[in-house]
Amino acid sequence: MTRRLLERRLSHEPDLEVVGQADNGRMALELAQQLKPDVLITDLSMPQANGIEVIEKVSARLPATRVILLTAHDELASLGRTSGAVECLSKQCTPEELVAAVRRAHRAPRERSADGDAEGASTHTATVDRLSARAGLTERERAVLHKAVETELTVYQIATALSAELKETVTHSAVKHALERVMGKLGVEPRTRASLVKFVLESGRGV
Repeated sequence: MTRRLLERRLSHEPDLEVVGQADNGRMALELAQQLKPDVLITDLSMPQANGIEVIEKVSARLPATRVILLTAHDELASLGRTSGAVECLSKQCTPEELVAAVRRAHRAPRERSADGDAEGASTHTATVDRLSARAGLTERERAVLHKAVETELTVYQIATALSAELKETVTHSAVKHALERVMGKLGVEPRTRASLVKFVLESGRGV
């Protein structure tokens, strides 16, 4: 519904044209490579590939496409810029603010492609698995780290999701303590979710 409303609003602008829509991150990447849009708007939380993965891969493969990130969590918005987005907006922004962001993104300087297509960057899943092995995380801690990095789920929602996946009760308190242990083992400071996500993103890029 949100996507359709955005499409309708953007299509009313005489200088804008919506060339495609995607239901998930993987489809967004496929359509982007086919359509090569000037500007791509992505949600941070999506199935099959999250917004950060989309931003990184589009930036690598389609340097002329500018990406705008939308997120419900203001504290995670800055991660979009770190990954290559030219604009990071709250989902609470007005349609007018989004239209203005699209125009700013379109005016942003384009980068020339060095080699056109880079399958290179490892996904966050691979990064999380690598960090988990290096830090000696338990299976439960690794599962919690995956959810914390790759979704916008709250601690309560992560507990619910893991309970369903593992077919056993996982409390929000257990998730909270697992996150604390993960950040301690990884040496993440300050111990906030935003810092944890940033740490994983930078580890994935070898920063």
